[in-house]
Amino acid sequence: MQLTSPLWLTATTTLDTSIDAREDIAVRKLLWQGDHPQAQRMLEAWHADFLAGKLDEGDYHNRVSVAAIADIRFDEKLRAWLQAAPKSYIAHAFYAEYCFKTLYLYRGNATGNTVTPFRQLKMQEWGWKAFIAARHALELDHGGNASLVHDCLQNLLRVWRGGEGQIDEDELPHLGPDDWKQIQVTTASIQNEELDSDYWLRRAFDEAPDSFQIHFTALYNLTPQWGGSEQEMERFVEDSAGRLSPVNHSWLKRSMYRNLAEYHSCFAGDERRGKHFEKLAEDVGIAAMDPQREQEEQKRKKLDSLYDEAVAWLQDGSPKGARKAIKLLRSVPIEERAKRSMGGWFEQLGRAYWILNDHASAVDYALVALRLGDLAAASFLPSLFTDPDSSFREHDYGWQLIHELIKMDIGSGYAAAAHAHGWGLFGQPADIPAAWPLAMAAAHRGEVTPVNNLAQYLIANDRRGMPSDPDLALNLFLWAADTMDDSFSMMQLGRALTYGAKRFNHPVPSDPENGFHWLRAAVQRGDYDAAYWLGEMYAEGLYVEQNPQAALAWYDQCIDDDQAEWRESAAVSALLLIENELDDKSGIAKYLEALKGSENAATCFEVGDYFRFIAEKYDDASHYRSAAPWLRKAAQLGHPDAEQLVVECESKMKPGLLRRLASKMGWN
Repeated sequence: MQLTSPLWLTATTTLDTSIDAREDIAVRKLLWQGDHPQAQRMLEAWHADFLAGKLDEGDYHNRVSVAAIADIRFDEKLRAWLQAAPKSYIAHAFYAEYCFKTLYLYRGNATGNTVTPFRQLKMQEWGWKAFIAARHALELDHGGNASLVHDCLQNLLRVWRGGEGQIDEDELPHLGPDDWKQIQVTTASIQNEELDSDYWLRRAFDEAPDSFQIHFTALYNLTPQWGGSEQEMERFVEDSAGRLSPVNHSWLKRSMYRNLAEYHSCFAGDERRGKHFEKLAEDVGIAAMDPQREQEEQKRKKLDSLYDEAVAWLQDGSPKGARKAIKLLRSVPIEERAKRSMGGWFEQLGRAYWILNDHASAVDYALVALRLGDLAAASFLPSLFTDPDSSFREHDYGWQLIHELIKMDIGSGYAAAAHAHGWGLFGQPADIPAAWPLAMAAAHRGEVTPVNNLAQYLIANDRRGMPSDPDLALNLFLWAADTMDDSFSMMQLGRALTYGAKRFNHPVPSDPENGFHWLRAAVQRGDYDAAYWLGEMYAEGLYVEQNPQAALAWYDQCIDDDQAEWRESAAVSALLLIENELDDKSGIAKYLEALKGSENAATCFEVGDYFRFIAEKYDDASHYRSAAPWLRKAAQLGHPDAEQLVVECESKMKPGLLRRLASKMGWN
């Protein structure tokens, strides 16, 4: 392996996807190499074909979108093109599209959806760049149809209307001098009406009243998740009948129902209503008017369904799910996969092969995804070079790749670099303080894990070179929980405030009231380790009234999550709670099943000790037989006190025949 910058242009793989033969990739390559005239000729040819009806409007927009990859280093090269071609509509239209895609990079499509203050400022920066370029493009000769630019403006104003570029002033002090150096927001003098999407929509309809793409985007902006309503969508579709052809109007109506189906199924959680709108979409008669387009639509729908099924199989991270996903994704020819999305199919294949520990294939597919512009592949690609079980761990290519991602200002690059410094990878000395600024840079870009790790070093006894600073640790947990809405940080903060001093000897203040608040918030966001600690609070009556039934309900939530770190502790606590506080013992089998196969010495010891306690409590020697295997395993796993209890239990067990006779005769 050898990496030459930029990654999305030069990365080589063993997969033959004929990517370089694609015109959109060729345009991107020409622009990067500085051959602006040739790239401009290709883009102008697309625009001319679109105006002449030789190139479908949707295909035209998609080509430009793929060519405009969101790499911040592209900015300088594209600005040089604008200076060389100040009167070129296509140059300014392309730059506006590039700036909007870069805005979406900071919105979160590469590394999660947490919009931090740094990201908000970067969204402002790139939003204004997109707006200024788009507005200037509309003043140039575009041949009578500037739908590419109007579509970009509608998308931009949707984001602005949602308040996603607005700044939370309280969070700005967390930005350091190096962060501010990377922020350059340049605004422009505008009329108030120019911030109204309706103003630009009226202009778009004046210039290109029959543009389906503009109607499609404007309709999407009216969906309830963006502040619109079903009634507004219906009125818009009705009003569009006079502008669109009958077939395009039918397509718009179907799009309305599809958008509403997605909203109710994915955002409102109403599957029944979602299916209702999906049925309405299918009932819109299009086949007779446009059979070829309907055939393409059905093919697309089938492939989308296949893709969604593959992604669902990958959710639990199991080898079985990965194999199922690979079978589904590879059932589609590789050229079709490349055409269907901006690399998403290859990204999912990379994730699937990673689960199966086929690291070479995982790297190949991730690189293809990046070549196609899918920057989400960057969120897991560095892990293939830092994961302890990866065959590519600490490969020189990985260190180059991490720095390439940092140059692209992608959070996963900073996170991987922080990890490398923290653990001494790629020949770097283990240096936690050196990892600190990288971890914070990752957090500002939406990657919270490195900050959580550093906060734990600051608060724990094993600080690995970090000076003890529990106040800073709590502030970091609070920042990640509050600003980034991170459930793991909420759990850590709640646990530290509630049990940090009591159980872990952390020098932190005891604040169970706020701890309870953050633990509840963590569970609501899906962190069921927090449920264990809530169970402990109810079991002890800490801040809340003591309630064994409530404690058991919280323990159950943790136990039901197979991935919960504190699952075994919850099961042990549940066993002891039932035995000591509750009359109903029927749940014991469930908790023993949850503990079956444990490889934790402390857990095995506690279960063995539980059975030993039962044997003594009820004066029933048979329970020593249950205790002995658990204690023996705890001893094998290194528990210092287990061996002595094994001997004790075995000495109290009666031989089988004698035990049965004693039972029959009533002897104890």
